[in-house]
Amino acid sequence: MREVVGHVISRSTPRRVLFVALKGAKLSMGDFYVIDHPWEGLPVFLRVREIQTINEEVELGKAGLIASSSGLISNYSSELEYLIADCEVIGYRDPASGRIRPLEAPPPTLSKVMRPEASELSSFLAPPFSQGLPLRVG
Repeated sequence: MREVVGHVISRSTPRRVLFVALKGAKLSMGDFYVIDHPWEGLPVFLRVREIQTINEEVELGKAGLIASSSGLISNYSSELEYLIADCEVIGYRDPASGRIRPLEAPPPTLSKVMRPEASELSSFLAPPFSQGLPLRVG
């Protein structure tokens, strides 16, 4: 069963998906994730390009930044922090042709972002009918 690691946020496009990570989720650059295709329900693969922390209280002009510049570190800063992952859309495998297709429309906001099963990722990267070397993931 796939593990949910976050949810799609606004400003995602068919080529780029942004998602907010769930508290405690461990994300890394280059990791693969999957969302469900907006219409077909097929797995659409994403790969993390960039990860950034966001904390509204430690932005320019906010109290948290002013306090930390004075040497005061408060507890609220880490409680309000969240991670945003910027992902490139790799695509999905068309069941009819076996070809990798691009996403035709952005995913709906708040769609689940999941960690794919190792077997699912392997079959996406190197389908069983491929003439290449077998690829093991995980």
